[in-house]
Amino acid sequence: MKLLYYIFTGILAILLLQGCKPSISYFATDPDYKGKYMLYVQQTKGTKHINNSDINALYRQKAQYKLFGITPYLTIHYIGKSFYDTTFIKQEIQATKVRYDRKITKKPHSEKRYLALVAKRKKKIAKLENKLIHGNWVMGSFGEYPSILDTSVIKYTNAQISNYLSSNGYFNNQVKYNIDTLGRKAFVTYKVNQGNQYKYSILDYDIEDSVILDIVKNTKGTKIYLGDAYNQSKIDLERDRLYKLLKNRGYYEFSKAYINFVVDSTVGNNGIKLTLEIDQPIDNTVHTRYKLNNIIYIPVTGNTDSVSTYTDTLEYHSLKFCRNKTPYNYKILDGKIFTRHNSYFKQDSLIKTQQQLGSMDMYRFVNVNIIKRDSSTLDMLIYTNRLQKFSISQEYGLNVVQGVIPGPFFNVNFRNRNIFGNYEILDFNVRYAIEGQASVLDNQNKLQTIEWGISTSLTFPQLLSPTRIRFKAAKFNAKTRVTFGYNSTQRPEYNRYGFRSQFIYLWETSPYSQFSFTPVDINIINSTINMVEFSEYLNNLRVNGNNLYVSFLPSIVTNMNLTYTFSNNIFGKKTPSFYFRPSFELGGLIPNMINRNITHEDNNRLFGLQYYQYYKLQADFRYYRPIKEKTVLAVRLNVGLSKPFGTSGQKHGNNILPYEKYFFTGGSNSIRAWRYRRLGPGSYANPDETKQYTNEEPGNIVIETNFEFRRKLYSFIEGAYFIDAGNVWLLQEDKTRPGGEFKYFKSVPEIAIGTGAGLRLNFTFIIVRLDVAFKAWDPANALEDRYVLFKFEDKNNRPVYNFSLGYPF
Repeated sequence: MKLLYYIFTGILAILLLQGCKPSISYFATDPDYKGKYMLYVQQTKGTKHINNSDINALYRQKAQYKLFGITPYLTIHYIGKSFYDTTFIKQEIQATKVRYDRKITKKPHSEKRYLALVAKRKKKIAKLENKLIHGNWVMGSFGEYPSILDTSVIKYTNAQISNYLSSNGYFNNQVKYNIDTLGRKAFVTYKVNQGNQYKYSILDYDIEDSVILDIVKNTKGTKIYLGDAYNQSKIDLERDRLYKLLKNRGYYEFSKAYINFVVDSTVGNNGIKLTLEIDQPIDNTVHTRYKLNNIIYIPVTGNTDSVSTYTDTLEYHSLKFCRNKTPYNYKILDGKIFTRHNSYFKQDSLIKTQQQLGSMDMYRFVNVNIIKRDSSTLDMLIYTNRLQKFSISQEYGLNVVQGVIPGPFFNVNFRNRNIFGNYEILDFNVRYAIEGQASVLDNQNKLQTIEWGISTSLTFPQLLSPTRIRFKAAKFNAKTRVTFGYNSTQRPEYNRYGFRSQFIYLWETSPYSQFSFTPVDINIINSTINMVEFSEYLNNLRVNGNNLYVSFLPSIVTNMNLTYTFSNNIFGKKTPSFYFRPSFELGGLIPNMINRNITHEDNNRLFGLQYYQYYKLQADFRYYRPIKEKTVLAVRLNVGLSKPFGTSGQKHGNNILPYEKYFFTGGSNSIRAWRYRRLGPGSYANPDETKQYTNEEPGNIVIETNFEFRRKLYSFIEGAYFIDAGNVWLLQEDKTRPGGEFKYFKSVPEIAIGTGAGLRLNFTFIIVRLDVAFKAWDPANALEDRYVLFKFEDKNNRPVYNFSLGYPF
């Protein structure tokens, strides 16, 4: 391992040295760039109260990428160029032309074959010519071309910075650029004199339509206030707000083109008079405010279905429902349609109606058409086409979660839509999986784990509640789900069987925010110990005061829980996004109440089954920020607390939790430099050094954070560099695991740190991931020996390879 360390260090040193050379040596002697300068540094000076990231985004030409003062991607570019032979490519182009010309003229071809050969010839030559112009894949995909100074682009950027300052109220700004050179490096500085910032001193309206004027003046939410600095972005937001406001107040034909803002900067004292103008339509004196007349639901069963083809139409709450041979519950659909007869047209209601009907998983499509009835009324026609009543989906593949050895799995789901005629969905699921996991007692011993289960769920398209809240909750796309399932986990150490039933409420407050409330979650678990060694391990913990063995007794785990999920990530858009998922779980109240008032059993038993009183809090926060076109910074923070209380708490001498309610760290989606579930707790170290990190280590407190730079390297190949930090801790001292208790700020040195790099194969539909992680700070060692990066002579510090599917977070 020492040899590996020296080799790795040597390669790193060579790359560092080579990274300094291209800008000085390789670039200077490159004949392709003779007499040209590399844009090495680009900066702006003199700005105040301006977001520097906004200024940097205006640079039309990017400076050469540097890392700690070196240019690593340029180094890779020149490594690729070292085996880039233009003469060979030109010869290959000529040979390709000759070869295909011979094929085409050698014998007569059918028209189809002739056109295919011509197209193939053209494609081959285009690919080679592109390679001749842009170089090989190492030069442009893994590497970075030299950023050649272009003064015309610098002038354009200079103008863009000036325009940006003007759009933020600095109308009298001056921007000049200066180019300095050192050898073949160019240093560009944009020198800014912002001048005074103009602010709104007068806000006025020029709106002839008195109804629109009243709506605009008396509606809250404006983006522009008296005394604010001029900001073009806020004016654009205000235009969008006014457009949406009027579209939701009946102005069906209104467009943004009618909205204008007139800026007068001549009022003095750096003040601005901002006048909002809303033009009148050319062919009318006022904007028409439309009301809805007929709102008709049409279940399409053919290509020519229209209102006239239905002889049976039912009216309910002013909505008209066309009926055919297939019955449906119009009362439930009434709660999914958010507009009514004689109400003003509202764009948001139309969109929400389409979204909620579409989310029922009942229809192939949901189309909402608006038809002008006369000069002031509209008809809304809602077309739907029903999905098949029965469907079967099947999944087969390789099961790679955090197990050591991947294994096969299959998952079959049978779905019955509208089973009782009220838009319910019945799902029946069967799953079977095999994977190799490290033994609970020894992470070097890989054992086969078999998991299988069957489950069924029934989803209702509304809240099942005896009160009228189920009608009020309809606008939140509320659903109720009842589930029943049986699951079996078979490991060499133990078998674990569980029956679970849940009653879940689901609702959404926005496209980004979802809630889940489970008032009833019952899990009946039975375990059998298969290995004498594992039984002795639990007994040894018991003798020393650790009650982990109780988690493997026949038990009933009940809880109620609430989870909130926020995610504003939009697929396909490279914008900063957040993910936040806090949850609260409270367990054991009902069994304890029954025990205390009815059964009066000892040792937290209910009908002979162990029960647990506990609460669990957890929050998972993630942030994704694009840094460059091909680079994304991903950050994650996961914290949690799981604590027994009442008769399961420390005062009663128990201090136990269900095994699944503990926290664990380590693994491919956690702290990657440690094996799955092997890190912690705290600074605990196994007295037998040969068995360090061999056992699963549960804890009551978890703190995990991950930083990962993800970069697209070539086509579907991505690279990543990451730093992971975290640990689990116990709530109080445990004689069997000394050093594991949480001591607030004194526990900071017990935060484990790992680092590493990885490759990802992004096939869009699946991501295959391989990460190599190294321990950097190991809290299991004495404080002075905790820095362990590249100290491979200790087997516990050797690299950990993580193979998995999907991103870690």
